[in-house]
Amino acid sequence: WPRGIKKEKLALALWEKSIAPTNDLRKEFGHDPEKFPWFEKEYKKELDNNDKTQEFVEQIADWLQADNVTLIYGAKDKKYNQAVVLKNYLQEKVAS
Repeated sequence: WPRGIKKEKLALALWEKSIAPTNDLRKEFGHDPEKFPWFEKEYKKELDNNDKTQEFVEQIADWLQADNVTLIYGAKDKKYNQAVVLKNYLQEKVAS
């Protein structure tokens, strides 16, 4: 997430809160790198079971036909966060 910029000021094409990991999952993960493999597996399960995910994947796939898509996130850790999981998930789903 660009520091110092409010959501209202950022030109976002989509803000899909409904596909974010649940609060319980995020809290249990706690951005602990040792828990990341577990978090990734559990978050992907949540995505697979979320009725909003397919529509989101289709939207991203459509946009990717014309341009790049940028995922933004608020975590300080660039390697162990939900955006990394979502990016990998989208790559798997869009490729299939």
